[in-house]
Amino acid sequence: MEVQILLKGIKSKKKYISLLLCAMLLGLISLLAFFFEIVTMWDFLIRIASYLLLITAIIFGLKVHQSYKNDEIYLTNEKIVLKRGNKIFEFPYEDIIKVRAIDTNIHGVISIRTKSLKKYIINNIENAKEFYFKYIEIRESKDLPPEHDKENPFFVVLMIVLLVAVLFMKYKQDDLADIPAPEFITQEEVK
Repeated sequence: MEVQILLKGIKSKKKYISLLLCAMLLGLISLLAFFFEIVTMWDFLIRIASYLLLITAIIFGLKVHQSYKNDEIYLTNEKIVLKRGNKIFEFPYEDIIKVRAIDTNIHGVISIRTKSLKKYIINNIENAKEFYFKYIEIRESKDLPPEHDKENPFFVVLMIVLLVAVLFMKYKQDDLADIPAPEFITQEEVK
C-alpha cells in the first residue's frame, strides 16, 4: 500500500505573531517589577515572581518561535509524520497512545504522545481540529483500539510521597513537642 499524504498542518502567521506578542507582553510586565525598590518582604516576593514570569515568557516565546520555524506535520494513511528541522519523526498509528488538538483564535496546538511516553507538541497549526478529526476517522477505519493515556508513574509516586510527608508533619508536629530531648553529659558533670 502506497503512503499518501491526507492532510498537512497549516502554519498560521497570525497565531504566531499573537503568541509572540503575548510572550513579549508578559516579559514587559515582569520587567516592571525590577524598577521598584525592595523594602518589604512583599516587594521581595513580587520580584521573585517577576523573575519566574520573565523566564517563563522567554521559554514560551522561544518554543513558539522554534515550532513555527522548524515544525511541519503530515497525516498519512499509515502514520503521522513530523518534520522538525532536519529530523523526521514517524509515528505509526499503533505506537500512538494519545493525540490532542486545541484550536482557538489565538493558538492552535497538536500534541502527540507515543508508547515510549514521549510527548511532541506542535504550535501554530491553523487546522488543528480538522487534523484531529481526520486522525480519529483513520484510527476508526483501521479498527485500532481506542486511545488511552499512559502516565509516567514516577511523578504520581513522588506526589503521593510528598502528600504523605506533608500530612505526617501536619498531624505529628504536635507530638514532636512531647518527645523528651536527650540528656547530654556536660564537662562540668564529668569532673
